[in-house]
Formats: sequence, C-alpha cells, structure tokens
Amino acid sequence: MGLDFNIIYALLIAVGVVIFVRFVKPYLKKNNIEFYEEIKLFLLVSGYAFREDKIKAIAAIALEIVKGLEELSLASDEKHYIAVDKVFRELLTEFDLELPEEVIEGIIRIAVSQLPPTN
Repeated sequence: MGLDFNIIYALLIAVGVVIFVRFVKPYLKKNNIEFYEEIKLFLLVSGYAFREDKIKAIAAIALEIVKGLEELSLASDEKHYIAVDKVFRELLTEFDLELPEEVIEGIIRIAVSQLPPTN
C-alpha cells in the first residue's frame, strides 16, 4: 500500500491558494499593484507566462468587455458567463490564444474588481 501523491499534490495546491488569498492578496491590495500586474500574477500562478505587452492587451480586453457588460440589465452570473465567452473569443481572434475557462474566469473576476462600486 503506497502513498498516493495525487492527494499530497492536491493538499499542497489548496494550501498555496489559501496562503495566496490570506496573505498575498491583501498585500497586493494594500500596495496598489496595478491591474495588469494582478493579471500577470494570476497568469503566473495559473502556469502561464506572457510578455508585458500581451499581458496589458489581455487586461485591456477583459476590462473593456466587463465595462461594456456592466451596463446591461442581466443577472451577475449571466454577465460573468457572457464575459468569459467574449474574452475567450477575443483572445482567440486577436492572439490565437486558447486559455482554459478557469483562467479566463479568474481574469474576469480581477477585471470586475476594478469597476467602480455600484449602489
């Protein structure tokens, strides 16, 4: 009976995410890291690395789409899934880049955090 390393890897990933959310994310918010830096960090944590100009373009595309959808009178879940689809399509046509849905969802969540508060 051997040790299942998949469980150990899953636990290490879970601990890493908790440490990131608990300690690194508040540090980034406190120090006002720019939006594209947050996108860059998220992509690096997700296992992707791109040049600075491509990261800025990805961030700009996501923010533009999220701002455009914010004015629609849809539920937030519907806006989120529409934004994920639009960003996926835009990245595919602009850069011939296919990112997993989870990565695009994270980018969308970061873009939404940049929007001004609503009443």
